[in-house]
Amino acid sequence: MIDLAPGHKQGMLVANPVLLAAGAAGCGEAHWPDLELRALGALVAGPVTLQNRAGAPMPRLVESPAGMVLETGSQNRGLHATLRTFAPLWARMGVPVVVQLADMRPDALARCALRLSNVPGVVALEWRVAQNASTTAISQGVEAIAHAGDLPLWVKLPTEDACERAAAATTAGANALVIGSTPMGAALMADAAPWLLQGSAYGLALFPLILHALAQVAALSLPVALIASGNIYTVAQARAALAAGAHALQLDAVAWLEPTFPGMLAAALKAQA
Repeated sequence: MIDLAPGHKQGMLVANPVLLAAGAAGCGEAHWPDLELRALGALVAGPVTLQNRAGAPMPRLVESPAGMVLETGSQNRGLHATLRTFAPLWARMGVPVVVQLADMRPDALARCALRLSNVPGVVALEWRVAQNASTTAISQGVEAIAHAGDLPLWVKLPTEDACERAAAATTAGANALVIGSTPMGAALMADAAPWLLQGSAYGLALFPLILHALAQVAALSLPVALIASGNIYTVAQARAALAAGAHALQLDAVAWLEPTFPGMLAAALKAQA
């Protein structure tokens, strides 16, 4: 078992280090049948905000030679509607559920954390920090979540300025750091009226950015678990992230491209161990 919330009074144990990142399977309902959730360590559901969000206008995805750019605008039903619809599913999924929060206001984060504290099946929270968040904003957000609820807290950080942000999140009370949010990118939407779509970039070639940030944060020897997130497409990349200091891995776009890969990776890492 792997503890992904060291220092927390109840911890957060997972059976293996392969996790699904937020968005990879929606709130647990949006995945191919070949994606075996019960074979994984945990599912990150969401994103969730206190109020509902309509999300970005269509089209939201553009393919590029390196992969794709996707901008959803954090579309979701809002906390209360999400719980009405998906909380019964989380309780019987057979895999630990971590809910990702995407607000940046401390008061909204605190209200979400308090409401989620006693939801069956939810074992931890993940806060996705905005790309431009300051260390002060990160400290305030972590403190708001930690004081409002009892669940372990992961903080998902951008790859930029990862060390400074990691130290701020840890000092404020984070139990794990997720390195990192998918890098921002842009791609030209080639139609009758070309325009530039800016959003999260996915692709095999982006993994070195994650690995670099992960290695930098690991060198700080902070008293938290480290989770490598995003643009992991191969067993070799997964092993590289673990060798660089990650305790677990979050898979995202590969779960859409090859739904059998997460289960296969979990089996491969178990065999190696």
